Amino acid sequence: MIKKIDIITVLGGSLFKEADGNWRTTSFEDLQHNGAAGMGDNLRVIAGNLLFQTLHRKLPGSVLVSGGRGKNCNDSAKPTVSSIMKKELIALGLPGKFIAEDPHSNSTYAQLLWLSKYMNNKTGIVGIVSNEYHLPRIQAFIDWRPELNLLCDRAALISAEQILTAKDPKKWREKISDAYRTSAMQDIIAREKNGIENIKKGQYKFYV
Repeated sequence: MIKKIDIITVLGGSLFKEADGNWRTTSFEDLQHNGAAGMGDNLRVIAGNLLFQTLHRKLPGSVLVSGGRGKNCNDSAKPTVSSIMKKELIALGLPGKFIAEDPHSNSTYAQLLWLSKYMNNKTGIVGIVSNEYHLPRIQAFIDWRPELNLLCDRAALISAEQILTAKDPKKWREKISDAYRTSAMQDIIAREKNGIENIKKGQYKFYV
């Protein structure tokens, strides 16, 4: 059961460049061909749009999208993850005036740090939307990093997969189940678990 939320943040991951040059968030279908590059980030965007419809106060900045160009990327022609997610949310019908961007954070930790600073001047609960496999590492950051303490009581972690399965089980349940059985996804989950252990041991490499 998701507690009442006042602000939604959709965490960014990776992008995929189509043959025609257009960029998009990754889908689970990409797992078959691109491994870790196909992490299903588009589910976060779709779930974020669905959650927006449930907000009781739709105000500018109600939806935050976060993600830069990636670590060590010096290609100014490459779009930021946040800009692509905003574009996709607008295409789904979410008015752009409600969306705020963090175009600089290039890691999960950096996104959470930015969010913590953003929420310091806000009231209410922020719903952090990401993929199911990603949520335990997000929780580990919040639990183990004192600079993220504000999020302990002010954030609700929300599984994009659960939102979509609840909304349209016929469309999503089998697709999500199939994706989580792939070897590529199992590799991703293993890396997530390793990351959690390193956070707890103080051995994690933090990127901002």
